[in-house]
Amino acid sequence: MNQRKMAFDPGQYVKLLPGLVGIVLNKAQYLAATKLLKQGQKPGRYFAPGCCQHPDYVIQIPVLFEDETFDVMRAMNIKHIDSPPPKKRQKLRTIIEKLDQYSRREQTMEDCIFCKIVKGEIPCFKVYEDDKVLAFEDINPIDLGHTLIIPKNHAENLFEIPDEDLAAIHLAAKKIARGIREALNPTGIACLQLNGKGANQVVMHYHFHLVPRHEGAPELPITSWELKPGDMGAIEETAKKIAAAIEG
Repeated sequence: MNQRKMAFDPGQYVKLLPGLVGIVLNKAQYLAATKLLKQGQKPGRYFAPGCCQHPDYVIQIPVLFEDETFDVMRAMNIKHIDSPPPKKRQKLRTIIEKLDQYSRREQTMEDCIFCKIVKGEIPCFKVYEDDKVLAFEDINPIDLGHTLIIPKNHAENLFEIPDEDLAAIHLAAKKIARGIREALNPTGIACLQLNGKGANQVVMHYHFHLVPRHEGAPELPITSWELKPGDMGAIEETAKKIAAAIEG
């Protein structure tokens, strides 16, 4: 069975007949544009009710324009161009990257086990919830009472989580730690948070561990290491680099 050839391909540059330059969006970018950008209501747009949920690229062409708006255009009202001027091309590519990042984030959220727990699609042993955070028992606990605290809004790690969600996590951690202390009477509570595969982060949704410690339990390697004097020159140099990066 022959597939109908697309009149326009995603990523192609086009020009609206009055002269505005744009780029054809793929379906994921188009869906992101409907969430992030304004519809431009350009002359020549395809406006039949309900027609544009799944553009067919023969008649219905989703286009991002240089003015940071988008529309689903009639093919007859746009034409191919090889490439716009460099500044316009760079501007379009910058917006496309934002749309692609949004699409990847949306896909990650769809696949994220913690997002599914937040939405109630997967059950959990909940111990605390407010408008920003959810806390539940780890089902692969280091020790009894091992609790995870997560932001309800998806953020992969410490670098991505918004300040208000990070603050909410730590305020909730203080409240939950008091509950753990009262309920289980541990000898201590370890706080642990991992960022990135190099730190052995497995679920790519920010999460904060509260791990109660009990008499006779095996030591946690992360909380027990041999104290050996370091290279003071290297430590000083590293401190300067980090401080400069923070200032910059």
